Amino acid sequence: MAASQSRSRKSFDGPTAEEKIVASLIELLEAVSAPWRRPWDGSGGGHHVNLLSGHRYRGANPILLTLGMHIRGSALPFWCGFAEARKLGIFHRKGSKAVHILRPQLHSREESGVGGEVTLRSWASYRPVAAFNPADLEGEALPALI
Repeated sequence: MAASQSRSRKSFDGPTAEEKIVASLIELLEAVSAPWRRPWDGSGGGHHVNLLSGHRYRGANPILLTLGMHIRGSALPFWCGFAEARKLGIFHRKGSKAVHILRPQLHSREESGVGGEVTLRSWASYRPVAAFNPADLEGEALPALI
């Protein structure tokens, strides 16, 4: 299956979000690390939550965030988006890399059917969004949040 193509008018020659995820998995495998092989206990970091809102990540995002934690060697299950961190004066460290998670976007459109009936068609799509671990952030407001 081909990688997803953006429908925006922007031209970007870098790797897609899918290619970044695969590269991260390959990096873990080449490091001869198998972080997914460990006893099941409460010391694995707990649930992944947004640092500012306390929202628990769901769906495929906990898997992507766990992968990001292991690549960075972090034990903190907290994450923060770039824009929401910037509002508080928190910025990512130079050279740090984001974990790309999937943000659902709900769409709907009215379609005319047979006999002039109007039906509402709804669907969801997902957009990759960058999230940073506190280990990748710096700022005066950060210690009060952790």
